[in-house]
Amino acid sequence: LLILLCMPMIGFGQGWEKYFVSAYSSALSVKQTSDGGFIFAGGYGGNGWDENAYVVKTNNLGLEQWSNTFVGDGFSTASSVIQTSDGGFLLCGTTSDTSYNSKAFVVKMNSSGVEQWSNTFVINNQETYSQAIIEEQNGGYMILGNWISSSNDQISYLLKIDSIGNKIWDKSYGVSSDWYSRNLLQTDQGDFLFVGGIDTLVGRYAVLTKVNSIGNKVWKKIFSINFPFASGSGVLFTDNNEIVVSGTALDINNSSPISSNIYQTYIFKTDSSGNEIWNNTFSYQNEVSNAEAIILTSDGGYASIGCTIDTLNEIYYSSLIKWNSNGGIVWTQKFPGMLHSYGTSLQQTNDSGIVFCGFTSITDDVDDEQYAYLVKTDGNGNITSTFNIPTPNSNRKLEKVVDMLGKKNKPQTNQPLFYIYDDGTVEKKIILE
Repeated sequence: LLILLCMPMIGFGQGWEKYFVSAYSSALSVKQTSDGGFIFAGGYGGNGWDENAYVVKTNNLGLEQWSNTFVGDGFSTASSVIQTSDGGFLLCGTTSDTSYNSKAFVVKMNSSGVEQWSNTFVINNQETYSQAIIEEQNGGYMILGNWISSSNDQISYLLKIDSIGNKIWDKSYGVSSDWYSRNLLQTDQGDFLFVGGIDTLVGRYAVLTKVNSIGNKVWKKIFSINFPFASGSGVLFTDNNEIVVSGTALDINNSSPISSNIYQTYIFKTDSSGNEIWNNTFSYQNEVSNAEAIILTSDGGYASIGCTIDTLNEIYYSSLIKWNSNGGIVWTQKFPGMLHSYGTSLQQTNDSGIVFCGFTSITDDVDDEQYAYLVKTDGNGNITSTFNIPTPNSNRKLEKVVDMLGKKNKPQTNQPLFYIYDDGTVEKKIILE
């Protein structure tokens, strides 16, 4: 018995989900590439000191085209990846040796993922971590990260490097407090904006900082006066130069029977000078949630990705939320992946859908196997879409057969497989015995 479904690989915001590598991998940053495909970066290995920075390039259907790993000093992971103006790619992250000495780690690749150069950086002779990297408008790159002070505080820094990875300058911020940063943007005027959190004697607050083109502070704003424990992780510019930040905040009105420490997804908007315009929060009932990243969508609203934890059933979901321009909820979607999943980064795609990445596992134990997770949705956050099913072209040729994970396979019985043809169509077949 043959069960067959044929569908074209075109459509408005068509969706799919993919898992990568056999085990111990994660995806922390994703971008759509100039050819319509995707690139993500994270970590691979995870067993002792075998973890490497990991980058994967896929086509527009999420099928792997190439991947590469980078060792660094022994234990490395990538936190951010971008496509550069020359068509190559650049990642930043952190690398550590067996003595736990951590350094910021940058790798430049060509369009095929082959390393062109790499470098490591240490700020003030302290443990140094990098969180984000961008290509500057006038050339070179800017890195955002944190270094650890002798009093064990996290200190934010910016590090400017040239086009071949040489350091030009670095600046630190908040050297007298625990002030860490997560995400970085450059304004049209050449200034930089970054977001994170700051710990004080009375609580943790989201902090938004603007500096000029040479790293001198223009202003710093602290938020969440109504939420004594909050932090920011994602940041964007609107079309009229307003700023939107996503993160997490403690729900002080929580009445959960499970826990008194229920955190919720938190977003706020400011004007171009960092003065708050509005804020909003969201969480599912009895669930802990956050927003790791936020983007501007083509309708003038926003989309965020993060994680929500069902505290009753102890299940982790990637949480995708669509917001309108005033911070109201349009729709929400949860993705369990294999069983548990955590969303980390997202981008709107050329077809007005959304792609996000993260990691997924069959248990909530971080020491167990986890897999890099890549999901493409339509504009409403759905993986499945409605299509007009055409009559297959009788002259088409079979290119490959892949399983549910996107891996090449041979036809087998009692297993769903995808038959991909050269005319862009795909057949899902299950041959039952």
